[in-house]
Amino acid sequence: MKRLLRILHLSDVHFGPNNIKAAPNYRRLLRAAFRSPLVSKKVLQGVSPHDPTALRELSASVISEAADAEWLGKTVLICTGDLSTWGDEPSVVAVKRLLDRLAADAGLPDPVVLYGNHDVWPAKPWQIHGYPLFALPWTLKKRRADLRFQHFPKPGPIDHSGNLQVRCFAINTVQHERLENAFALGKVQHDYYWDPTNRSTHSQEAAVASKLGTGEIGIALTHHPVYDPEHAHHATGRQSAPPTHTALVNAQQVAASLRGCAAGGRIHVFISGHVHQIIPELGKLDAKVLGQQPPLDSVQLQLCVGTAAQDCAPGVTQDQSWQQIRVYLDGDDDCDLVIERIVHQRDQCFGAFERYADDVTPTDTAEVLVMPRH
Repeated sequence: MKRLLRILHLSDVHFGPNNIKAAPNYRRLLRAAFRSPLVSKKVLQGVSPHDPTALRELSASVISEAADAEWLGKTVLICTGDLSTWGDEPSVVAVKRLLDRLAADAGLPDPVVLYGNHDVWPAKPWQIHGYPLFALPWTLKKRRADLRFQHFPKPGPIDHSGNLQVRCFAINTVQHERLENAFALGKVQHDYYWDPTNRSTHSQEAAVASKLGTGEIGIALTHHPVYDPEHAHHATGRQSAPPTHTALVNAQQVAASLRGCAAGGRIHVFISGHVHQIIPELGKLDAKVLGQQPPLDSVQLQLCVGTAAQDCAPGVTQDQSWQQIRVYLDGDDDCDLVIERIVHQRDQCFGAFERYADDVTPTDTAEVLVMPRH
């Protein structure tokens, strides 16, 4: 097999201050504001800060795994958003420095970093106005302007292909408005959509579609996934309860636009975070998953990972994990795309990150999926 690319993927670090005194009162306020136990549980989990032990174990695990001479020059570290919990500047800076240090210590190029919906929260940790739903509009606009100007000035989509043999695009999915951000709704649209003087003339998916040529392998990096099982199962009637979070509100449009690009190419793999969930489930990355991730088709795949380091809220567990994604070409005329996945996960948020290929036993074996390129 021909080695193309190895991605060390983590997401949803949720760095933030842990205020032991303020946290119980804040959680009581949120429970009163959200009468639904299902929604309040999700919101309470969302305001948890990072777990310092998880960050230490994460760093050790990534550096150890990066040392593989067979992938020299073909490995990239990627973080798909939610660097912080509250959107405060010290937390965003701390995570960006951590990622830079990780990449440098592992001998990798500069990391690819996206921002998520939490990174444009009003930067008021453990205050009621720190949650977007209760924030003043001008505070959200100010945080958005500060984050973009200081850390993410370039409009999406951003082509991170470089000299790689795979086309890799970062696509912004964050909605900044008060209600949309509070309920973590994602959408692919013009980046800088709030500023007509600064946005591109094409939507992000159209810009990506125009750049992918026939036969090229395309990977899209997003914070919100295109396929979200909780949302998809509710839409098809397989789940009666409404989803407590959602994928992209225009997921069907995005999937359709990027499966048949104008120049003849397509996005084969979407790599995302946001849902704090390993997708597909451990042990389920095989041919059966193709065509079973609506609105993606049988030649498109969604991969998600859990949170890299967010701590557990009272009564709620977290899936602390990161993943290696290895991309190969195989078969006659390189007609097959081979995806290997190794998930590194902490057992019940405790101890080191260990390799898993199913949900029970640590292993050195990778999950393997062979999918057609066309």
